[in-house]
Amino acid sequence: MVVFFTADSAALDDAARAVVLQEAELARASPSSPVRVLGFAAPDTGTPAFNRVLAEARAQNVADGLVAAGVAQSRVRIQSRGAVPFEMMPTESRRVEIIIGSDAP
Repeated sequence: MVVFFTADSAALDDAARAVVLQEAELARASPSSPVRVLGFAAPDTGTPAFNRVLAEARAQNVADGLVAAGVAQSRVRIQSRGAVPFEMMPTESRRVEIIIGSDAP
């Protein structure tokens, strides 16, 4: 599942919070599965260092939302991928991917 963000922001809007709550429900249904939270930033704005920090802040906010919704913190791992372009639309690079289960890297 993917959570999208506006440019230069790590804040969760209402749509993002809804996705986080939906994913938390799925994660709670599989209590032994790992949860990976991968943060990304768009390469068209900011320096590489800024984008790494922004991507990590996005991932952390999503992880915090998952934990607040009842997912054990010990299961959640975050990773900043920095500015990684998305093939279709650059704005889709402003995202966090939530991966639950054995597919979590």
